[in-house]
Amino acid sequence: MAILDYGAATGAFVRAARDEGHECAGIELSADARAAAKVVNEVTLLSADEARQIGEAQFDVVHMNHVLEHMPDPLTHLRWCHRVLRPHGLLVLEVPQQFDNDLDRLRRLLRVGGQQQRFDAYSLHHTYFFSPYAMNLLLQRSGFRTLELATFDSKSTPLWPFSAKNVILRALLGLADRLHAGGNVIKVFAQRK
Repeated sequence: MAILDYGAATGAFVRAARDEGHECAGIELSADARAAAKVVNEVTLLSADEARQIGEAQFDVVHMNHVLEHMPDPLTHLRWCHRVLRPHGLLVLEVPQQFDNDLDRLRRLLRVGGQQQRFDAYSLHHTYFFSPYAMNLLLQRSGFRTLELATFDSKSTPLWPFSAKNVILRALLGLADRLHAGGNVIKVFAQRK
């Protein structure tokens, strides 16, 4: 299977995929991260200029983990992913759903998790913010068929210290996520049409 990790950082995913026997390439914009990938994970990642040379229909899977929200033009990048995927190839991506997702609202209401901020000031480096609806629309416009689009809670409420309150809270947060796609992370599996 040919896999492309778009936004490969220091190449951990690329190395893991290769260790599992897959052909895997990675793209990373940061020269420092590409240099670290050679040292830490013994992989050579492509720069943006090198990635532009990738031909059509080269990969079975494109993986993007918390990358799309940093892109200045997500539609253009998803169309590029569509181009490099083989027919019926799979796009796997995750992005944050940061602003007022249901789980954070419920945490504030129940006063769980310490002091909660309504706006994450550390996310000013994100150029785009996504909801499940917006993500699905973006996928359609870039030529993908959504196979699965769901949210989950990356700030899972611990059961420890074990208490009835934590068990009930975890169940409530899980139910809120399932009923209303209100988790703070959006995960997507989409197929090239």
